[in-house]
Order: sequence, then C-alpha cells, then structure tokens
Amino acid sequence: MEEINDNLIKLLNEFNIAYSRLKRSLPYHLNVIDELHINVNENAHSRILCKLLQYQSESGKYEFLESLINYIINKDKHNVSFSKIKIKNPEITQEKERIDLWVKDKDYAIIFENKVYDANDQEAQIARYIVKTRAYRFSDDKIYVIYMPSTGEKEASEQTWINVSNSQKPENLKDIFQDRYVKLSFREDILKWLKGSILPNIRYKDKYLHSAINQYIDFLEGIYSLRTIEKQMNMELDKFLTSQLDLQGKDEKECINILQNKLNDFYGLTSMLEKRKGEYRQMIFNKWKEKTKSLFPEFYPNEGRNYTDISLEIGNKKINVLINEDSKGLYCQVQFDPKEKERTIAGTWIESLKDILPKSSGDCVWKYIPCNNYDEVYNLFVDVIKRCKCHLEKNGL
Repeated sequence: MEEINDNLIKLLNEFNIAYSRLKRSLPYHLNVIDELHINVNENAHSRILCKLLQYQSESGKYEFLESLINYIINKDKHNVSFSKIKIKNPEITQEKERIDLWVKDKDYAIIFENKVYDANDQEAQIARYIVKTRAYRFSDDKIYVIYMPSTGEKEASEQTWINVSNSQKPENLKDIFQDRYVKLSFREDILKWLKGSILPNIRYKDKYLHSAINQYIDFLEGIYSLRTIEKQMNMELDKFLTSQLDLQGKDEKECINILQNKLNDFYGLTSMLEKRKGEYRQMIFNKWKEKTKSLFPEFYPNEGRNYTDISLEIGNKKINVLINEDSKGLYCQVQFDPKEKERTIAGTWIESLKDILPKSSGDCVWKYIPCNNYDEVYNLFVDVIKRCKCHLEKNGL
C-alpha cells in the first residue's frame, strides 16, 4: 500500500504541475462567482436553485418549477408519477427542517437532496426527510424525491432509505417511493435544463436574471471542465494521463481495467486521508470540550460523544448547545434534549437566539459555518452559551 500511495502522490504532483502550467496559458476569463473566492458549498447551490424555482411570471405562474417538472417527465417517459403534479401555490424553502430544497403545495410535496459535491448520504437521510414531510400531512403517494448528485454515476445509498424512527422494525422506503423518485445530476441534467429550457426563455427585460443564470451555468461548466476555452487544456491533460498510465495502443477493455485499478487505488488513498482528517477533527472537538470546562465550569460538556456539546436547564427543560459537522459544513445548534416530551421552540426563549442562529426547525435553531472555519464556529458556540447563561441569571433560573 505504501508503494501504491507513493506512485499515486507522484502522479498527482505531476498532474497538478501540468494543470497549473496549462491553466496559466488560458485566455482571459471572468466569472464573478469564481472571483468572490467564497465557499460555494451545497447550501450556496441550493440557495441559487431555490431562488430560480421561486420565480413567478407576471401572470403568477411558477415557470421554472413547471419547466423542471416537464424536464423530468420528458427525461423518463416511463415515470408517469411526476405528470400528476399540479402546481398551484407552492411554498418553496431552502434548509427548512434541514431539507436542502422543499416544495410543498396543496396536493404534493417534493424533497430535493443536493449532493453537488458527492458528499456521503447521512444515516437514513432521505427517510428522515420523508418522515418530516409526512408530519405535514402529506400521504406517501403525494411525496416526491429528487436526488441531485454531481454526476450520473452516483446513486443514493441503500441505508439512506431506511426509516428507523418510532419503530422497532426498520422500514425500507425505497420500494414505496421508487415511482416518485428521480435522479437529476448537476453535470448531465441541471446544466442541460438551465441551458436548454431556462436561459433561452428568459424575457429580454429580465437582464439581471439572464446574467445571473449565465454566470451560474459558466460556474458549473468550470466545475466539470466543460468551458469552451478549456477544451485544448483538457485535451493536453488527457494526453498526459494516456502517457502516464501507458494506455496508448491498448484495447478498450484493457484501458478500462487499468483505469478502474487506478480509481480503486485513489479510493483507498482517499479513505486513508478521510480517516486521518477525522482523527484531527476529533482532536479539535476534544480540545474544545476541555476549553469549555475552563470557560464555563458550571456547565460540563457531555462525555462520550464525537462532537462538543453542553447541557443546561432553562424553565425546567433540558437544552443542548452543540457544535457538530455534516456534509454542508460545521454548525452551532441549540435544541431541546431529545428526551423532552414537548420540544417545539415556538414561543420559547430559544427563538430569541435566531439573530445569531438564523436557521430553525421544530425543536432547534442553528447556523452553518463554512468547513475548516473552526475558530469562527467555536466563538459562536461561546457566544451562544454566554447568552444562555445571561438568560438564566436574569430570570433567576
């Protein structure tokens, strides 16, 4: 394995040298999203898509949402379920109840799960979102799921469909929703939809909308190396890999085997890197626990967890303040302890934290911080605890 890793690292270094050299020779190109140098994570893509789907024409029609449904119907002629969707007065939200994109209308609800950077599916992720949608009184035959990976190769994992909530026997939802499930990849589908169905149909007066979608299309093409100006560079990189992997003159089957073996090696190296990253991440969480004990000796961090959190009581209810991380980044969250029978935050003091923890669901408020901004998320965590402490002291709790 050590020899494989050395060869992979050597190949990566040489590829990066070639890529940097060719990148510098590209013609002048400006994309505002690129130049902002912001963390364009899954949330950012979801916000853009949410704004697009919320678009209404002067007549009040949700033209882009209707266009996306039509794209799905035309993409899969055998899937007739999506043709039953009748758009009336949809509520279109982003990150509500932790669902990336959520469309709820009178007679249907659509769950969008965004995996633009191919993050792993969280445990029972789609199942949990279906359960949350059921709680809004949508029956299963009215709930649709759209899974959005980076490319068409990625599939939703089996475990993401397993519902384990309030049941001794896990419920596999995959078969139940197979007729109301579709996969739309960003590379093969979202780009095609934006370029073929949205951009050509924007009214001339909507110049800012036209410009924004043009920039977003170009940004996505940059992610997938599809920009026209990069065509020559990509051809040169393809020649480089053909030479380095000794593919020239070999038949197609042999080339596939060589490439698959190399991909397997990369997966192995990636797994090792992820494992090492997780170990360092846990070290940070452990240091935070010790630091929190020193800053707030009256509140002790909970032990035995792979994240940082404390528990306190406000108004005879147990509250958890925590820092954790998922595929969208680090986040600070305040929630009612899961053991509390009544956990809705509506009308409680926790709602007053929404100025610094703007996202909310039924039992918690939170804020995402971009990956690797560890100091920022811990400082927010400390500020939240201070607010909680101040509330306790002010109200004599």
